[in-house]
Amino acid sequence: MVIRTAVFGLILGVTSAFAQDGSLLQQKLTQMGEATKKNQFQLRGYQWQESVSVTVDGHQAAPRQSLCRYAADGTVLKTPLGPTDSNAKHGGPLRRHMIEEKQEEVAEVGRVAAQYLLPDPNRLRDSVAAGRVAFESDSQGGATVAFRDYQKPGDEMKLILDPASMQVVRIEISTYLDNGRSPVMEQIRFARLADGTLYPAQTTIQAPAKKILISTTSTNYVRLAP
Repeated sequence: MVIRTAVFGLILGVTSAFAQDGSLLQQKLTQMGEATKKNQFQLRGYQWQESVSVTVDGHQAAPRQSLCRYAADGTVLKTPLGPTDSNAKHGGPLRRHMIEEKQEEVAEVGRVAAQYLLPDPNRLRDSVAAGRVAFESDSQGGATVAFRDYQKPGDEMKLILDPASMQVVRIEISTYLDNGRSPVMEQIRFARLADGTLYPAQTTIQAPAKKILISTTSTNYVRLAP
């Protein structure tokens, strides 16, 4: 999904947006950017498996599975694994029909979520200039960079950082569909490989009013030969 491949671009974009902000926040985000660049370089040496599942009103479509790796230009190449026809399994004709009827709503939820993970340097700079960004610390030493009113009035995007490495370990987004009556929540959780490299292990996008859940899992990371 585009959402997954843009995660690290978002983090680097955030860092660039603060380049002219002479504050503690700039210092923290500079550290975050340096850690992210190093991590992204390491991550490009791996291939992995991705599974995307869509659940509508409690009915789950057949997961779409792919073998993924980075191309030389940094884009992610995906090779489908297993059946590509969602009719191949998971329920009978009635269940498939219910999911197919919701395809446009599922696509809309995905588009709204993707807006937050395609970095827009101008929008990020505007957030800084308007004072809509805060650096928060908790009693355990954790750190969070919170963006308010980033894409829409009343939305919020949080980058939760590891206080020691300043790497992003979780992203939380709270927004809504255009009618304002359908909230959309997204969470990306990162995990570590044996060499310490962070990767987006689990992404969930929920639209409770639409009874839609989109879940993406990355597993089986294998280092490629040089």
